[in-house]
Amino acid sequence: MPCANGDSYSFLVTSEWFEQKETYSVGDTIFLFSQFPKILTDQVNTNLSINYANSTGIAGNIGITRLDSINRQFIPAKDSFNFVNISGSFSEAALNTSIVKQINIFEKADKYEFLGGLICLKKGVYEIDVDDLNSSGIIGKNCTNAKFTMKVTNSIKNTHLYTQAIGSPPSVLRQEKMYVFRIR
Repeated sequence: MPCANGDSYSFLVTSEWFEQKETYSVGDTIFLFSQFPKILTDQVNTNLSINYANSTGIAGNIGITRLDSINRQFIPAKDSFNFVNISGSFSEAALNTSIVKQINIFEKADKYEFLGGLICLKKGVYEIDVDDLNSSGIIGKNCTNAKFTMKVTNSIKNTHLYTQAIGSPPSVLRQEKMYVFRIR
């Protein structure tokens, strides 16, 4: 039986890229980390705390592009990195496979967690966007599917590199999900 209102729950979670630098070298590894509790507050009904343990799986995508400052465009750049699974995993995405890599969140005893590394392979200026996460629900329970709005909490996002390359600043919404850096 389909759920009446689409997503049953809406949660807010965060992630962070580290080390937070403007410039990396070929061979350096950049890490993405996200961790959130199993008991979450619904963003629509903030009086509702949901125990989201035993999920069917929580996953989302990261989009990776090289910023072409000559033509002021985005170039698919997933092949500019090797991916390392630590806690959770990277996997191939169903769509936009030259840009997108799926991230799969790992369920631990008391929380959900993702930690993965991107090894820098090619020089350039890059933007990585972390998309929202989704789950089709809690195992054995109906209408428990959820959207996890993802915000990147880096204090250093290097948006000036984006503005220099593309010719205009990123939108506020885009800034909440992005990390821009240079590889030399």
